[in-house]
Amino acid sequence: MEGPQTEQVAVVGIDCPKQGQELCAFIVLKQGFTLDQVKDYCFQNMQNVKIPARWLVVSELPRNSMLKVDKTIIRNSF
Repeated sequence: MEGPQTEQVAVVGIDCPKQGQELCAFIVLKQGFTLDQVKDYCFQNMQNVKIPARWLVVSELPRNSMLKVDKTIIRNSF
């Protein structure tokens, strides 16, 4: 889920009582862009089932000691 408005994106599945799991996105925006612009881009260019249910704009993605995105931290943030 990368677009022209984003620097970095991480999408994870988290537990949801209604649906079992739902997609949640951590997004680092490029300067001058908004979350609404990212959402509009996603709705125009992606299938609905691939669009996150939750969104969180962050200044940077959490990384582990190997400099990989730490999805455990992301999952625990929701």
